[in-house]
Amino acid sequence: MKKTFLHLSDIHFRREYPNIQEGYDSIFHKMSSPLVRLDECFRLVPVESLDFVLISGDLTENGNAGDYEILRDFFDHKLNGTPLCVTLGNHDNKPEFYRGWLNALESKAPFNQIINIGRFHVISFDNSSPPEYPNGTVSESQTVWLRDALKKVEGSPCILITHHHLRSDQSDIPPAVFEESFVELVRQSVLQAIFCGHTHHSYCGRFAGKPYFTAGGISFAAETIGDCVVFYESSSVHLCQWSEEGISVQNIPILQKGRELCTLFPQAIRQNG
Repeated sequence: MKKTFLHLSDIHFRREYPNIQEGYDSIFHKMSSPLVRLDECFRLVPVESLDFVLISGDLTENGNAGDYEILRDFFDHKLNGTPLCVTLGNHDNKPEFYRGWLNALESKAPFNQIINIGRFHVISFDNSSPPEYPNGTVSESQTVWLRDALKKVEGSPCILITHHHLRSDQSDIPPAVFEESFVELVRQSVLQAIFCGHTHHSYCGRFAGKPYFTAGGISFAAETIGDCVVFYESSSVHLCQWSEEGISVQNIPILQKGRELCTLFPQAIRQNG
């Protein structure tokens, strides 16, 4: 059995962004629509070549139900039945996601799922968090949920998708907060790879002994220059292939480095999550 899939992240979509000229929120007013980058993505990676698509969080920039509806309709049209697996990030509006993306009642509950794709399983694991953990956390109850989910898929190929990155050495942005029990659960699990986002930069490594991949953002990226952080238009995705022999991941640039959007001091970034 082989699977080819696309891993994309950090879309930060809204139909309309506030007309803000300075500060963190000015990024969204100045950048191109993420739908433009997604169109370019699916020209580079034809949907008919894919078995499924992963989106590792920040679907919108604090969007409302209407924003989620439009983004979902966009993917339904583009993917034409190809399975779509999503998780939520710190910029997602959870109640509005439930209304607009799922057409369900509002909820603040973690969005966790097991998606069956033939004999292959994707576990969508919500490590987005309350305001006191802007870079994510794995609570004890979430660890319990994941342990139960892993038992259900035991014996079948399985990967994990979450938003916040888990390695402290991959980015200046702090990783999610978690206990050693979560690390050991992953280490001893049947998981064959972990996929996440949040940093807006491509990364390949290992976490708890498992292959571990962070996709670049669809919307923008940033880099530290001196005592400032410079935000600029940038877009990339991961094209992934899984087989019984292992997994390979290729970074596909859509826009390597576009126009500068905003320059901020780190303190301003921490205040905006």
